[in-house]
Amino acid sequence: MLITRSIVKQLGAVRGEAQRVVSEISDGNFTAPVVIVCGASGSSKALLEAMRAQLSSSIVRIRTSVDSIAVGTNEMAQGNVHTFRGKDFDKT
Repeated sequence: MLITRSIVKQLGAVRGEAQRVVSEISDGNFTAPVVIVCGASGSSKALLEAMRAQLSSSIVRIRTSVDSIAVGTNEMAQGNVHTFRGKDFDKT
C-alpha cells in the first residue's frame, strides 16, 4: 500500500487519469485543465498541466499571428486592386 501511495503521489493521479490527460493533449484538446492533487506540484501530472498550458498559449499566439497576416495580406491585395484600376497603373 505504501508503494502504491508513493507512485500515485509521483504521478499526481491514478494511472488512468494521467493517460486521459496525455490522450486529450495528443488529440489537440488544450482547453481542459488538469486537476492537480494538493501537494503534488512536482508530480508528472503537474508537469503535464504546465505543458498543456504552454501549448495552449502557443496556439493562441499562432492564431493571433495568422489573423494578423491574413489582415495584412487582404490590405495589400486591396491596395493592388486600387493601383491596378487607378492612374498609377495607366501611366506605364
